[in-house]
Amino acid sequence: MSVRDRSTHWRAAAGAAIAAVIALGVVGGCPALQGPEGPQGPAGPQGPAGDSGTDGMDGKDGRDATTGLPETVVTITSVNDGSPVNPGDTFTMTFTVEDEEGNTIYLDELDRTSIYASGPTSNYQRVLLPDGDPNNLAQDADGVYTYVAPDVFPSVYAAPANDSDAFGPEDGEMTGEPLMDGTYTVAVEARRTFDFEGDSVRKAGDDTFDFIVGSGTLTPREFVLRDRCNDCHVDLQIHGSNRFNVTGCLLCHTKGSEDLISEDPNKATEGVSIYFPDMIHRIHRGKDLPQLRATANGNDPLPFEVIGYRESVHDYAKVQFPVMPGGSGFNEQTRNCAACHSGAAQADEIYAEANLTQARCQSCHDDIDFTSGTILDFDHPDVADGILTQDQLDDAEFRINPGGIGHQLADGSCVLCHGAGASWSVEEAHVPPLSRDEVIDGLVVEISAVGGNTGDGFFNIGDAPEITFDIVDKNGDSVPIDDLTVNMVLSGPVENYQRIFPIDALAGSTVTVKGAGGVPSTGTGPFTFTVPNALPATYPPPYGDSAAFDYAGGWGELSGEALLDGNYTVMVYAYKTHTVGTGQYRETSEPGIFEIRIGSAGDTDGYPGFVTDATCNSCHGDLRFHGNTRKGVLGCVLCHTAGAEDRPNVLAGQTQAAEDDSIDWKVMIHQIHAARHLSVVEDGGVYDIVGFAFGQPLDTGNVNDFSHGLLPAMPQEEAACTTCHATDAWKAPVENDDVSIWLVTCTSCHDTTATLVHAQLNSLGVGQESCDVCHGEGKLFSIEDSHAAP
Repeated sequence: MSVRDRSTHWRAAAGAAIAAVIALGVVGGCPALQGPEGPQGPAGPQGPAGDSGTDGMDGKDGRDATTGLPETVVTITSVNDGSPVNPGDTFTMTFTVEDEEGNTIYLDELDRTSIYASGPTSNYQRVLLPDGDPNNLAQDADGVYTYVAPDVFPSVYAAPANDSDAFGPEDGEMTGEPLMDGTYTVAVEARRTFDFEGDSVRKAGDDTFDFIVGSGTLTPREFVLRDRCNDCHVDLQIHGSNRFNVTGCLLCHTKGSEDLISEDPNKATEGVSIYFPDMIHRIHRGKDLPQLRATANGNDPLPFEVIGYRESVHDYAKVQFPVMPGGSGFNEQTRNCAACHSGAAQADEIYAEANLTQARCQSCHDDIDFTSGTILDFDHPDVADGILTQDQLDDAEFRINPGGIGHQLADGSCVLCHGAGASWSVEEAHVPPLSRDEVIDGLVVEISAVGGNTGDGFFNIGDAPEITFDIVDKNGDSVPIDDLTVNMVLSGPVENYQRIFPIDALAGSTVTVKGAGGVPSTGTGPFTFTVPNALPATYPPPYGDSAAFDYAGGWGELSGEALLDGNYTVMVYAYKTHTVGTGQYRETSEPGIFEIRIGSAGDTDGYPGFVTDATCNSCHGDLRFHGNTRKGVLGCVLCHTAGAEDRPNVLAGQTQAAEDDSIDWKVMIHQIHAARHLSVVEDGGVYDIVGFAFGQPLDTGNVNDFSHGLLPAMPQEEAACTTCHATDAWKAPVENDDVSIWLVTCTSCHDTTATLVHAQLNSLGVGQESCDVCHGEGKLFSIEDSHAAP
């Protein structure tokens, strides 16, 4: 059942359930509807004192249970007492395991340890295979652990993980070759497991440490910081929450390593590289990998699966890198190399000659064939439409020479054309044009005043707002309006945004400013724009309006109701198109925002900032949308208002029913970031929204399938509310007399019919909910506790 179908179905099911509950006379059994408690009786007499118990054993220092489970912090302190390690030596290492308050964690408290080493840092190969035998560990009276390897330090490199004949020396494998002198790295993992509210919860930690084999100077490797990973992942943890350290990834995901080789014919077998740089590039490009794009919409799509522990299948074919800006819309995101590499000690070396290899290029550009020297031709309609079969990927009909040049070239020659300063520099190609100061103007809209009001400090019905604004560049200089598109929106009240202008939501999503209302089509500002419509007496219908999300259902739509007194928000934004080479890129401005009063005098506080640009941009880089024409959270909430819906558009490929798909910001954004776990998706359906499509009719649009969407925060995923929320309002939705806010917000993620019925049973009418009784702050099933990581 689709999200739209469920909306109507929910209401019918909820009504039937409520009627059934009342008919059975069991409403009183619901905690939210019980009567008041009676008075407390008098205290009874104190009983006699009991016998003293025997003294218990001294306990270890620990954390207060109310603050969460204690962490496990591993710190390596030395390898071979600081001396270089040579083949044939006994390998020893010391380390500590403590909680975050510095309390020692003892060996008998650990249920897992693993120790392994690889090197050299310039080209990691496995040396010490993972050792989890606790008999090789000792702990002294101060809590310091000593590890003594059971065998002498090897003289040759071990085979990579899941080794087969698919990769060999030509791919950088060094199995069986003598160890080189240089910097090597050892890793330690340690884990405790707790029983937390009936669940088994792991608390693990890890650390890495560099040491010298033979001779040389310590040369650490740092191309990616964990902090950059955590910009999106919050608390990166992998392999069952046992590993956290990025350097630790490199020690196993070495050249020649492969995914698990399964005997199941339905699963991927040998030949799938899990070498860290190549695998991570491919995972983060995901659905934009050229071969996946070229087959995605046909009947034989190319999979991108990696087989992991216990033959679990991980499908990355729908992953899309979220960091903006990219190209003209939500594309070309993966050219944002700095999103992952910035800040690392060796970040500047990612474009170095040694890294310009065929294998590295193919990790993202998976369609380049260095034998034929060709790539897929995305100007061919079948390739662009993504309907090729896997066999057709190598068909000459669908392939071209990149840049008109056959790339039948020897590995290592890439630098000639793609090195620093070359005609097709990799570094230049991987900096998005919209991030380049020499390309963009740095547009900012500044609103200095909004006049035309007949009230003393406020607007009355019938007033026509007059907006005085200017558009400036990054230097503060006025920008000519000639090449700009300029639009405005007015919405409010801030407690429950409804869009006032444009009045006719079907005629356009915003009001055209340039060349209208006294604003010329050429020249520089400041300009004064008089809105062509007077303030209406009642709220216009929201975008894509139907009867599905109305006021009576608690959704907050005020269409047809008298305008409320309060604070309203004016937004003006502008964008222009830049041509870079053969590509065109839209640069959008920082929007101009101005708060006004309608109906009465008072404060002009704006949007409360539940979500901010900063919280969105922690993962999205520089969030922009609708073809790079708008940016900023306020650009979302002023249009994606209560009652707003996507286009009913089955003919354009929408797979859900024709109505009932809310694009109310607080509903849509929760569902996009939790899509993979929505009941409609888990039941085999899709979560898609029909959006804009420039150059297409308004009733055609384009279909955006978010079914694979999921907040990448670890370990909580979409339950990590603080990843996006900048205030504590998520702990208990802000009460609103015009919205059943618990129902609307909570069921956007918890979207089953049973959950909606539960919410309906605890609601008497719009804005009258008893959810706070059980789910409010400090209550037994509070939102904070339910969404917290143990």
